[in-house]
Amino acid sequence: MHALRIGIRGKRYKGPCFLSNLGTKMGGIKVYIPDDLERKFREAAMKLYGYGKGSLSIASEKAFTAWLSQVSQVLDIAETIEDPVEAIYGMLSDVKKTEVELQHEARKIRARRTLEYRDAT
Repeated sequence: MHALRIGIRGKRYKGPCFLSNLGTKMGGIKVYIPDDLERKFREAAMKLYGYGKGSLSIASEKAFTAWLSQVSQVLDIAETIEDPVEAIYGMLSDVKKTEVELQHEARKIRARRTLEYRDAT
């Protein structure tokens, strides 16, 4: 794995980015990704945004923005649940088994599925 360095921490970015005209401060992130993923990302970024300086930053910014828009929906739903224990209790209110009985039943189900999986392979 190689590190893919994105941006320069705490400095004003002067590359070809639509935010550069605004003088926006840009942060830096160092991420470690598999070599083949890095190569594909670099190739795609350069094909889309050119082979000059800043193409990785633009592609990374767009990738982070897309990921955050997906994740923010999940986080919004998770934040609306005030008490997760109460939410689970409400779902299991009609179950007439004790906690111990449910644990034993879950163990049997997992064991059966494991054996089914082993037989299938």
